[in-house]
Amino acid sequence: MTWAAVAVGGVAAAGTVGSLVYANNNRPDAQGSPVGANTAKLLREQFADWQNTFMPIELEALKGISFNNDALLPSSLDKARKTVSDSYDSMGGILERQNRGLGIVPTSQQEATNKRLLNLNEAATTASVQNKTRANVRQMDEQILLGTTPNPNIVR
Repeated sequence: MTWAAVAVGGVAAAGTVGSLVYANNNRPDAQGSPVGANTAKLLREQFADWQNTFMPIELEALKGISFNNDALLPSSLDKARKTVSDSYDSMGGILERQNRGLGIVPTSQQEATNKRLLNLNEAATTASVQNKTRANVRQMDEQILLGTTPNPNIVR
């Protein structure tokens, strides 16, 4: 090996070590490195921007979720129950007027049977509507959490 080769090799090794030291100082996780400081600053700015822009939107959407809003499911069930009850009250009156218009005078036994059937149908419809309301509220929650619903205030 010649002295020239040793000198060139030494310079190359020194250059490699110098490059490693320079690269090590510019790693994003190195203490006090300008790249790390700039990256941290950028991340802080992006987080602050997210907090100011999107966090209020997310919090407002999460208010519509039933497990964040304890009154949502009971109020929906009450509305459904009232709607069914009002419908069956109207239906009873309609049947009574229809019988009167046709000149039908049911016996007390027939009236009791009609009333019992109407009450059974109302109970079955109420149970069905309440189950559907629970499913709709759960589906609305899932849509809000997944971000797929345009308006979280609409309960279908």
